[in-house]
Amino acid sequence: MIDKGTDDVGAGGWQTALFHALNEGIALVASEFEQSDDPTAVWSFHCECGAEDCNQWVELGLDGYGAIRRGPEPGVLAPGHPVERARRVRVESVSLREDSRALRAQARHQIRRAHAASSDGELVSYRYIVRSDERIIATGRVSLRAPVEVGDQIELSGLNGTVRTVEPVPGEPELRLIVEERRNPR
Repeated sequence: MIDKGTDDVGAGGWQTALFHALNEGIALVASEFEQSDDPTAVWSFHCECGAEDCNQWVELGLDGYGAIRRGPEPGVLAPGHPVERARRVRVESVSLREDSRALRAQARHQIRRAHAASSDGELVSYRYIVRSDERIIATGRVSLRAPVEVGDQIELSGLNGTVRTVEPVPGEPELRLIVEERRNPR
């Protein structure tokens, strides 16, 4: 169910979500009925521009609809219909996901380098944050002979904890550790 009262994507966001869901249903039903030997079959999909008064339908084949869903386009739009804020946000999110994948790849590379360096007898440098229930209780720097990984138990600043994150520090040779304090049962 779409809640119009709590929509935080602006005017038309709930309609965009509604028509997106409708179009997904149309594509699902169409895929069951479409004959593979008829590449010219078209289906009617509702415009997803988000305008409250929009009642336009767009004729597309399933290949065209699939291309829209896989691509960077904001969705099914009737000719001349503007992209509302919610649609722009969706397009930007695709770019952010790609950037995120690239950063994760860089992080994996830095961690592999740290592992390789430690096997050569070099120290691995970290900046660390120790947290307890989302509250930061210690920060600092430490150099270790062996690299640490997510899930490892570690002692920093006299506190015992579990490594939750190991990630590169942009522009620095160090890695960032985020550690959750492990409380001793009383």
